[in-house]
Amino acid sequence: MQAELQSYSQKDAQLQTQHEVLEESQKHFQQREVEIDEDRRQLDAGRADLDVRQSEFEKKLLQWEQEAEARQEQWRRQEREFQAKRKRWEAKHQEIEARLTEWHGELDAREARLGRQRAPAAEPSDAALSDRRGAGARSNASTPTREPTDALGMGDVSILGRDEGSSTHDETPKAARRGKPETRADDEEGESIDEYMANLMRRLQGIAEIPPEELPSLDEIQPAAVSRQAYLGANHPYRMPEDAEKQDEASQKKPAPKRRAALESMSTLAAMRELAMASASSAITAHTQNRLRKKIRGKLFLSGIAMVLGTVLLLGWMVWGFGGWNLYVGAVGMILSLMWVVQFAVLTGRLTTTRSGNLVWTGSHAKKTRPTPPAGEESSGEATSVEKPAAEQTSANDPPINAAS
Repeated sequence: MQAELQSYSQKDAQLQTQHEVLEESQKHFQQREVEIDEDRRQLDAGRADLDVRQSEFEKKLLQWEQEAEARQEQWRRQEREFQAKRKRWEAKHQEIEARLTEWHGELDAREARLGRQRAPAAEPSDAALSDRRGAGARSNASTPTREPTDALGMGDVSILGRDEGSSTHDETPKAARRGKPETRADDEEGESIDEYMANLMRRLQGIAEIPPEELPSLDEIQPAAVSRQAYLGANHPYRMPEDAEKQDEASQKKPAPKRRAALESMSTLAAMRELAMASASSAITAHTQNRLRKKIRGKLFLSGIAMVLGTVLLLGWMVWGFGGWNLYVGAVGMILSLMWVVQFAVLTGRLTTTRSGNLVWTGSHAKKTRPTPPAGEESSGEATSVEKPAAEQTSANDPPINAAS
């Protein structure tokens, strides 16, 4: 019995020990549950914070996407506007070129028509010249003791054509020319050409319309043609009375030759055509310069805005700690500003490229100091310097433009 009691007491002691161990483990489990609950609460708080941040980031991302889409739409609209303006400018340029081509064709047609009308008028002058040569030969045969006459009839017409005697005899061919219907038609043709050229110049230069009565006619522009037959009939020292009467009758019957007038009218038309072409080229040059000036101003304005925006965003990112999108947008703005600055330099001529592919910065004194070209470009510069005196010599040898144009 005692042994059983001892075994029971030992078992009770073991059970009590185990109970104490269980209580300690239970307390330890409770502490662990408290720690786990605390960790769970921290995790929930962190999850809530992350959810708030995620929602904020999503809102910002949506806002950035909307801003990017708005900017892209604005850039597309500006690009479409630029393309439309470019198409309008190209259409205007083509229209101006078509008008110039049409006007040149009309000028060529009128010149050809004038040449065909002037050609029959030159034939009577050749016949009169042959008659006068035959009369001079007969007078030489009838008077062998006298001095020989001027067989060609040139005399001093070009020198004495402005004397009083020649001017008095020039009035008769002018009166006869006004009285003939063919000459009146030629004068009307000349006046119509003057009106056409005046209208052409007004359309090219955009000046106010001038009434056609104020425009000078071809008779006022061209110098008075000297009648060689009238001059020889009045001032030739070796003429005979019969030949003088015949020449006076021939000068009264036949109109004065218009070869010189035709040549002067052709030179006047050529000068007026050159003036019209120069005016058209100056108008095209002015239009191109205005377009380039507007383009340069646009590039400078865009580069300034992009540079200011990029600088502000980069400073906000570095100093005030803005979001990372400020860095990206600022970098894009600076890159765009640099690109537009390079385009501005290229358009203004400050940045050029040589044939070897090197970039040359000419600066604001580009007209005063010229950069030294590479070895491959020296030959081209020498060729240009050699060709320049030839061009000056050609321009010096050109005939002077008539003052009437």
